[in-house]
Amino acid sequence: MNAYLILLATLSLGIFSALPVVAAENAKETAYERVIRTGTLRCGYLTYPPLLMKDLKTGEMSGVAHDIMTEIGKRLSLDIEWTEEVGTDVMLQGIASGRYESFCVPMYVSSGRARVAYFSSPLYFSTTYIVTRADDHRFDANPMTLNDPQYKIATLEGEITSILAKQYFPKASAHSIPQIQGYGFLLKDVAIGKADATISDVISVSDYNKENDEKLRVVEPPFFKHEVAVSLPQDPNLKSMIDITIHEMLTDGWLERTLEEKYPDYWKQVVPVAKRYQSQE
Repeated sequence: MNAYLILLATLSLGIFSALPVVAAENAKETAYERVIRTGTLRCGYLTYPPLLMKDLKTGEMSGVAHDIMTEIGKRLSLDIEWTEEVGTDVMLQGIASGRYESFCVPMYVSSGRARVAYFSSPLYFSTTYIVTRADDHRFDANPMTLNDPQYKIATLEGEITSILAKQYFPKASAHSIPQIQGYGFLLKDVAIGKADATISDVISVSDYNKENDEKLRVVEPPFFKHEVAVSLPQDPNLKSMIDITIHEMLTDGWLERTLEEKYPDYWKQVVPVAKRYQSQE
């Protein structure tokens, strides 16, 4: 009997002593832990001037997103690696699957996107407009006139234009364009009359008008003002680290000063985030 008890105690001790090893082997490294261990933050991205440009010969990155992420990396002693170029329809999937830790091009924060990703503290607020043909003034007095089945609104599948159109103009007829065709077709289809309106920003419309005969216009004032941030995995430690760094960049004026100096046309169409110490009056 004593021998049996000794054997049972020995086996039990062996089983329980092995548990920490098994637990350690099964423990999955968090995004934050990986970033700290490797000293590198991997970025998913897409090129969209002036937010991000890529030199096709050298592969060198530039633009608003590049400058912001480079400064974040500098302050956190991290390398920023531009790991994978992706489309807007799959940009958050790469975060969930662990291919990169952030989609590093600032994007609109939305409730639908929040289901699958965290977002940093806002970098700024972006103003977006209803866009029509240059001679079309049907929506000037009341942009909500567009919320009617007789009007077509051009949107890009899986992109913010689609999200905003469904949220604000659910009754309008959708003129949906596949991701593979690209954002430029939204403006083109409005210009040639395939759609009555779309959603865009001043710089994109201005660039389009410079290159095309069919002219477009934005309906003043801006219809949308949304938080713009970088997306992150659902890891509170990584988000906290990035948030603190962004707050620091806002408080010491780096973000506003840099964007206003280097990208004045872009900065004119955004609304700065109020500094946390400023009066809310």
